[in-house]
Amino acid sequence: MGKVIWHTSAYHHLHEIFSYHYECYSPKVAYSLLKEMLSVVQVLESSPRAAALEPLLRHRKKEYRYLLVRRRYKIEYYISHNDECHIFAVWDCKRNPNTFETISLS
Repeated sequence: MGKVIWHTSAYHHLHEIFSYHYECYSPKVAYSLLKEMLSVVQVLESSPRAAALEPLLRHRKKEYRYLLVRRRYKIEYYISHNDECHIFAVWDCKRNPNTFETISLS
């Protein structure tokens, strides 16, 4: 079983997305999305390499992968040498992909 580690930057992104949905839609919608994201992440504990490779980061040395939630949000992670999944971002796919490089990759 692999370990999943959430980086501070990913928590921040998750909080921003949750807050947006809470304020603009409803608490019910926000909690539903959060529950779905956390459920999807649980897959990484048993199958860390099940997700697709991130094409926007293919030029990097590490192997970056992502899980897609509701066809809009990418949960971005990499796998360390001891099979730990490091979630470093939760990316809204509606954002400009050219700004993707500005997120923290560590």
